[in-house]
Amino acid sequence: AYYSMPDGVMEGGKTVVTKSEYCSSDSSAWMVANVGWQLLLVMSASIVTFMASNRFRKDLNETRLLSSLIFVHLLFGLVRFALVTLRDSIADPIDLMAIFSLVMTCECVASLAIFVIPK
Repeated sequence: AYYSMPDGVMEGGKTVVTKSEYCSSDSSAWMVANVGWQLLLVMSASIVTFMASNRFRKDLNETRLLSSLIFVHLLFGLVRFALVTLRDSIADPIDLMAIFSLVMTCECVASLAIFVIPK
């Protein structure tokens, strides 16, 4: 827990103490495990999509859309993995989380575009 107090006394002679709780780790193992697991799942999905692409009738075949979506997730997963491995190069952890947030937002927008634009 982290406690903080303002420099002066508040109105009415009262002092306010703020308590903040947070959890953190100095090890990058959790981030590597997270991104590695996501990449493993996306690679497994891409194999299944590739194997299923030739087994369905063309009028019922949605594997082209699914393979495009999986490719986008794989691409952004590789970008996230690169950010995790370059974590020590980025000095400020807040900047790193901002970059992660931007990458995940772009991934969501690209995924939605894959579904919305063809229709």
